[in-house]
Formats: sequence, C-alpha cells, structure tokens
Amino acid sequence: MRPITSITVHCSDTETGTVEAIRKYHVETKGWRDIGYHFVIYRDGSLHTGRPMYMSGAHCPETNMSGIGICVIGRTAFEKKQLEMLEFVIKDLQSRFSIKEVRGHCDYPSAKRQKKSCPSPQIETFLKEKGLWK
Repeated sequence: MRPITSITVHCSDTETGTVEAIRKYHVETKGWRDIGYHFVIYRDGSLHTGRPMYMSGAHCPETNMSGIGICVIGRTAFEKKQLEMLEFVIKDLQSRFSIKEVRGHCDYPSAKRQKKSCPSPQIETFLKEKGLWK
C-alpha cells in the first residue's frame, strides 16, 4: 500500500452524478486510466468506491501520490446525509491511516490557478465545526 497522509475534499460541480458518469468523463474526455477520486458521496448520502486506494489519485496534483480524494456530488448546497457521510469517511480514514491533513481542493496552488472553489463554503464550514479541516 502506498503511504496515505492526506485527504482532499472535492465537489462534482454538478447537481447529479455517479461514479460511472465521472469515470466515463475522466477516462474518455480527460484521458485518465480511471476515475480520479477514491470515493464519491451521492446526494442520498450513500458512499461509493471510485479508484482503488492502493492507486495514486488523479484529483489534485499536490496530493495525488499520498492522498485520498473524496468527491461530494453537488455544487454549493449539500444534503445533511452527505455531510454526515463525509464526516464518517474522514474519521474512518484518519483512524486507519493516522491522517492529519484534510483540506479542500481549493486550498492547493493548482486549484487556485484554475480558479476552482470546490468543495464549497458549506462543506468547509461543516468540517471546520467538526474539527476535521486541517
């Protein structure tokens, strides 16, 4: 297993979405070998596996090699069930891999250059209130 030291939180910037739809976009449009995220949280709060965790991600150049990418389906407003699942997954990964760093995609230079704002102020505020945004 590769070293895992961080979690990067993303949003899909779409109102709907599935692992299959994101995978198709990442493979067919971007030319990647698989979906870039390790996990995707649907609008109903269900958790879905994307890229296997043993593989480096394709979601944030600064954290791909040693990070886990989590994508929450939505743009700016997210369901309570999604936020609860995000909290659960982050805590689980932190306990399994001793992860200290949890940040949004927007916090990294590559996203700032692209003017990305994901995952959204709602998610950032929620995770800060839970003490998980570090």
